[in-house]
Amino acid sequence: MKKIILIASILTLTMSSLFIGCDAFSSESKPFNKVDLTENNLILNYSNVDYYDTIISVGLDLAGVNGVMVQMQKLSDEAKGNFNGELKAHIRYYNGVYYLFIDDMDREQGIEVISHEIIHILQYNSGQLDYDIQTGNVIWENQTISVNDIEYESRPWETDAHQRDGQLVIKIRDVLYN
Repeated sequence: MKKIILIASILTLTMSSLFIGCDAFSSESKPFNKVDLTENNLILNYSNVDYYDTIISVGLDLAGVNGVMVQMQKLSDEAKGNFNGELKAHIRYYNGVYYLFIDDMDREQGIEVISHEIIHILQYNSGQLDYDIQTGNVIWENQTISVNDIEYESRPWETDAHQRDGQLVIKIRDVLYN
């Protein structure tokens, strides 16, 4: 009798684990709704993740950004090593092109990270944010700031982006999932 109870308990735990695993997998890989992407912006996706271009195209449209070119590529290990903390993406603007360097992640985290980077595109477009490729300094609201002199959480362009990206995340989720 003890063997039957033990086998039933193990089987129940195994089945529960399988179902929990299936739920996590299915929600992580839940496909996006079919959306018609506009030609408002040129998106070049050279990253390892094929759905990033959908997220950024929808996000740029929702943010009211038109006429930009974004080139996405894999975030290098070197860039990650130069950052204190966990770097998932960063964006630079140079010669009329936004270069989005981005790590591999699931759809949900991709929406969150890309929304944050879209806010940086808005900052660049408005003239709030600029990057001096010669010195590596950031110009925020006409003030030159060395990124090495200020912690990530204290950088005013990051604070601004974190305050604004949540609404864009909600809007993108709504289009891609609801």
